[in-house]
Amino acid sequence: MFISSTMMDVRTSGEAYVDGCHLFDVLPPGCSGPGEFIYFAALDHFKVDTEAAREFFVSDYYPGNILHETVHLLQMAHPYRRFGGYRSYSSPAYLSEGQAELVKFLSGISAERNWQRVAENLNYYEPARQNP
Repeated sequence: MFISSTMMDVRTSGEAYVDGCHLFDVLPPGCSGPGEFIYFAALDHFKVDTEAAREFFVSDYYPGNILHETVHLLQMAHPYRRFGGYRSYSSPAYLSEGQAELVKFLSGISAERNWQRVAENLNYYEPARQNP
């Protein structure tokens, strides 16, 4: 796992991702070298400037997201190890994301914050915003 201050310079979405470069039979463009790394944006991306904000990232944000991204790494790595190559699964994103969030709920890390976000999203009247 790497916390990078330059990742967001090249990443257009998300604040964390799994680098699964070597999990493919043929390396996609931009892949060179080993994978199975999880990258996170560093605190300077979030413009953290108070002790309370730093405490949140240390106690809640990073631990919960480490669990989340580790599940995604396992989702990619298990088929690779079992079948000898990358196997894409054609499930809706909410299944893989739900599985990744489930680990956070079961562990208790970030659970309160996530339930609060679900409740907030359900209170919106716009259908696009009602998907937690």
